Amino acid sequence: MSAPQDERCPCGTGEVYSSCCGRFHGTFAQSQELTAPTAEALMRSRYTAFALASHGTFAQAEQYLLATWTPETRPRELALDAPGQGPDEALDWVRLDIEQVEGGGPFHDDGSVTFTAHFRTPGGPASSGSAPSSSSGLGSGSTATAMSTEALTLPAPHP
Repeated sequence: MSAPQDERCPCGTGEVYSSCCGRFHGTFAQSQELTAPTAEALMRSRYTAFALASHGTFAQAEQYLLATWTPETRPRELALDAPGQGPDEALDWVRLDIEQVEGGGPFHDDGSVTFTAHFRTPGGPASSGSAPSSSSGLGSGSTATAMSTEALTLPAPHP
């Protein structure tokens, strides 16, 4: 299954996927090249990779996430559950809020993005990592939020 090119991008910019994070994912899938020009664009593309992976629509999500992870904190491997498998099989990524961006512009080598990722689980609250989280009930499932600050190293600019 492939990503929905003409649907709104999960990252929340309002752009369609192919004009937003799809550009970065597509280039990576073809050439393993990272092309997000800013720390915010990189963070949005990472969130979108998680969101699409949870629906099985971005086959290279694990490789993309590892390649975009800061080397100092990158795990050796990443195993995202395929849809219908594992404890997060019904994880639904709801929204990404960018809280703050420091550096990470087109003329910077690195930057920091503080964000809140909102997601819904059928069995109760969930959060990613050790980030502070909060939840509120929604019918049979729960919505959770995880706030985190990520230090990002941007890809080298291309001539």
